[in-house]
Amino acid sequence: MHYTSSRTMDITPEGLFQRLVVEGNGHYCFGLNTLFMEMIRGLGYREDKRATDTKLASHLVPLHRMVVFVQPKDGNETYLTDACGGGSCITNPILLANGQTVMGTSPTETHTLVRSAHPKSSLESSPRGPNASVEWHLIIRHKKPSGDLSERVCYSFLEDEFFQTDFDSANVSVYSEERGYFVNNLICSKCFWLSADEMEMLAESGPKRNGGNASKKITNASVPLTHRYMGRLGMEGNTVRRHVGPRSEIIRIMKMEMDRIEALRDIFGVDIPPQDICFMKDRVPALDR
Repeated sequence: MHYTSSRTMDITPEGLFQRLVVEGNGHYCFGLNTLFMEMIRGLGYREDKRATDTKLASHLVPLHRMVVFVQPKDGNETYLTDACGGGSCITNPILLANGQTVMGTSPTETHTLVRSAHPKSSLESSPRGPNASVEWHLIIRHKKPSGDLSERVCYSFLEDEFFQTDFDSANVSVYSEERGYFVNNLICSKCFWLSADEMEMLAESGPKRNGGNASKKITNASVPLTHRYMGRLGMEGNTVRRHVGPRSEIIRIMKMEMDRIEALRDIFGVDIPPQDICFMKDRVPALDR
């Protein structure tokens, strides 16, 4: 989108396999969740796609995010899944039921589903009413270093299924809208497994992933993956931060585009050829302006 001449983002299954699997590069939710959906479909799960309204710091972006509903092969329960992983997105599937809560990357982060009528609907206000305009909200709660809790809506979605043609159209808007978030920012996010010491530091904050025993001392990082905590690496603009639980630290500041593609390679594993820096010239997120 920024380091190519085309300025586009391919979300065809063939293009995504080449970009994500063969080349090891990244994508936003349309690409990551489309590949994830194809993978779980191949494993025999039933799935479909939904579009969401995403809450950014200053405004709501309508229908510019994809999530995936999944049903196990031998059951009718429906789970919300999201393979994007950026920001504070879910890292566990959530049963599609009002009030369901799962742990995020660590015990200091939780995600909760809330079902309600749309606040601007003029129809019956009860979410269980036959004419109500019903939507779901993904609520994120973070425990701050002070012990206080912060809460916000990550995104909202309906139960209507969306199809590839819907996302093809939305995708053009995401990569070409002059006021769009991705057009005006260069961001990269990656989750990573915490070390044993870091997990021990967070162990007293709450239950382990999937209900493990929080009181059992963590002696090494060889515990089952379902009980492991994660951290996040995030690049936005000229800064890379490392987030572990409620704390974050700046680990790199870039001054030039060459600094940034080195950080993308060294920290995130994304290899941008140096000669492609020229395509960033005159773009809003460019560092060499």
